[in-house]
Amino acid sequence: ADLSNYDIAFPSFIPSGNYNVSVGADINHNVTTYSNSVNANFNELAAPSNISWNGSTLSWESVPNASGYVLSFIDSNGNANPIPASGTSVDLGNYTTQLSAGTYDVSIIAVGSGYTPSPLTDVMKIVVG
Repeated sequence: ADLSNYDIAFPSFIPSGNYNVSVGADINHNVTTYSNSVNANFNELAAPSNISWNGSTLSWESVPNASGYVLSFIDSNGNANPIPASGTSVDLGNYTTQLSAGTYDVSIIAVGSGYTPSPLTDVMKIVVG
C-alpha cells in the first residue's frame, strides 16, 4: 500500500501549536529508523458561541479565521443531517427538503483552511415545522 501521503487527526487533548512529526514502522514492538521530521501546524478554531434560535433562523457569532460552518441536525431517530453555512446564520425555511418537521439536537463546528475544525458547540434542541 502507498502511504506516502497520509492524513492524521490530532487527538483533542493535544493543545494547538506547531509540532515536528516523524514516522517509523513498528515491527514486533521495535521501531525502525524514523523518517525526517516535518512541521505540522495544529491550530484549532474556537467553537461558535452565542447561538440563538429566532423563528426559523439559527444564528451565532463569527469565529476568527473560519471560512464556514457545519450545522449538525440530529433527529429523534439519531439520523444526522449536516448543513454547511458560509455565514453566521441559517434560515431553516430554505431547508425543508432536508429537514422534516420535528425536534432536532443541533450543534455547530467552525471550519477554515489551514486550521483544525472547532470542537462541537453544546447541543441546542430546536423544533422545526
